[in-house]
Amino acid sequence: MAVKPFRKSIVTPVGTAIYPWLNTPDTRFGEPTFKVNLRLTGEDATKFIAQVDALKEEAKAHLGVADLIVPIVPALDDDRNEIPGAYDVKTKAKAHFKQADGSLVENRITIVDAQKNPMDESAGTIWGGSKIKLALNVGAVSTSIYSGLMLRINAVQVIELVTGGQGGANAFDKEDGFTAEPKPVAKVVEGEDESIDF
Repeated sequence: MAVKPFRKSIVTPVGTAIYPWLNTPDTRFGEPTFKVNLRLTGEDATKFIAQVDALKEEAKAHLGVADLIVPIVPALDDDRNEIPGAYDVKTKAKAHFKQADGSLVENRITIVDAQKNPMDESAGTIWGGSKIKLALNVGAVSTSIYSGLMLRINAVQVIELVTGGQGGANAFDKEDGFTAEPKPVAKVVEGEDESIDF
């Protein structure tokens, strides 16, 4: 008889999004996938790792295996040195689910703001550096290829949004010197439909 799949749910503390693909899936390497590494530090990291370790023990007993890989790794700086007390939680989710008949159904990641209001693309794309929480579905597998936990993204809560609107421009102070001409702003003539989005 087949072993019933191991499935649990967990919510992360607030962490920093590293290389997020949450608004749209990453299509560069095979199957389209939503993903993000969530960087946790200090006590938040310690408590969350303890929660995941407890789920790992449950999963080991469920599957009857000696050990399972956990997709949480020490965080590295730009020089590939470990950052003390910082860890990256590696999460992902398939962009499509395969039905029994072979057809594909789109997987939509739920994204909400700090007040749990739904966010759409008009709010901006989630960039690295954003402060987020993740609702994760925890699964476990043991095969010849991989034996470990899988942390699948179910929903994202954005606490502080970083977008690509100005890139690195916010790093500068204002200075005396060259000033670009402002872009013209479209005006609505009285009597026109003011709901038009320019």
